[in-house]
Amino acid sequence: MNLSPSQRNAFWKHYATAWSNHAAAAGIDPGDRAASDRWRRQLIFAETGRRSLTQVSRTRGFDRLLQRVCIEAGHCERAADVEMSAMRRIRARCEDCLRQICEIEARTDLETTLARWHYIGGILKHAYQGRDWPDVPEDDLEQIFRMLDTHRRRLLRRAGWGVRRGDAEHPMGYQFDRRFARGAHTVDLAANIREVPHAQ
Repeated sequence: MNLSPSQRNAFWKHYATAWSNHAAAAGIDPGDRAASDRWRRQLIFAETGRRSLTQVSRTRGFDRLLQRVCIEAGHCERAADVEMSAMRRIRARCEDCLRQICEIEARTDLETTLARWHYIGGILKHAYQGRDWPDVPEDDLEQIFRMLDTHRRRLLRRAGWGVRRGDAEHPMGYQFDRRFARGAHTVDLAANIREVPHAQ
């Protein structure tokens, strides 16, 4: 998936300063486009494993790359903001995936955010030798999300949902804010949670 225009603009804005700093420190002419291209590709590969900016994912790949470029540019406050945004996103995805699991299973014991995080905390303590979730790095939270999503898909298969490749609306693929409704013997796809009025 290609980066959004705002993501590309953010990258190039910070990269310009990062390259100037690197060129000055290494004694390279800042106008040397070939050297700039080589260094940029090295940064992209080091942080994302990709060869080009066009191959970088919009989420974790871009977050890592932008954080590194901000550090190289000396924009430490912006680098810290990028790191915190990435953590907020993965935590939100973990919580939302667990909410979907609760809806699929028709569980009522995990209806609050606090209860869901206690549940996720239990998974973390079991999987990561007793660490609490605030102490778990982003990569480990990404692994927790994958575990939750695997369980979510397993439950959907048991409920009769098959796999249809290439269908973005099919519930087997994770989508933030997706809502499920459990019947007596079925699990149905409901409207997005944002479109469902909150109970008063």
